[in-house]
Amino acid sequence: MPCDAGTYLEDNGTAATYHNSKGNCIGCQAGMYSESSAGKCNICSSGTWSNKLAPKCKKCVAGKYLEDESTNAELHDDITDCLTCLPGTYSILGSKLCNICKSGRYSLGSAASCNNCTAGTFLFDNSLTREAHDSIDKCNVCRGGKYSGGTIWAPDTNKT
Repeated sequence: MPCDAGTYLEDNGTAATYHNSKGNCIGCQAGMYSESSAGKCNICSSGTWSNKLAPKCKKCVAGKYLEDESTNAELHDDITDCLTCLPGTYSILGSKLCNICKSGRYSLGSAASCNNCTAGTFLFDNSLTREAHDSIDKCNVCRGGKYSGGTIWAPDTNKT
């Protein structure tokens, strides 16, 4: 009989007493997971976390991230290990890092995506710094004789 997912049996068949009941299967600690019939538990990968006895790791929600690359189970053992993306950045489900918003977009933090600047404004930055995208106030009003539908991002592409 195999050990359940979320548990493991490390012994490589050296002693029958280690293999005589399901009770010999050891539960994975929080921050780790195992599939059925596992010989060990694995640390969750970046962007994921787990409770103890986990058959698989859970992904951090969009707007959060977890950078550690399976080096320390304690960095993956609670949903609070998923850190909030700062203003000017966003992340998708299960992210290792937050991304800086693209030109023409901004975020207020903890964002799954960035917002477009409003019509009549633009934001040009080439995603160099998150601070340039951390508020709608970073969207600049178009110059005289120019306009933007809110998705045009570079000042020299604003229509005349």
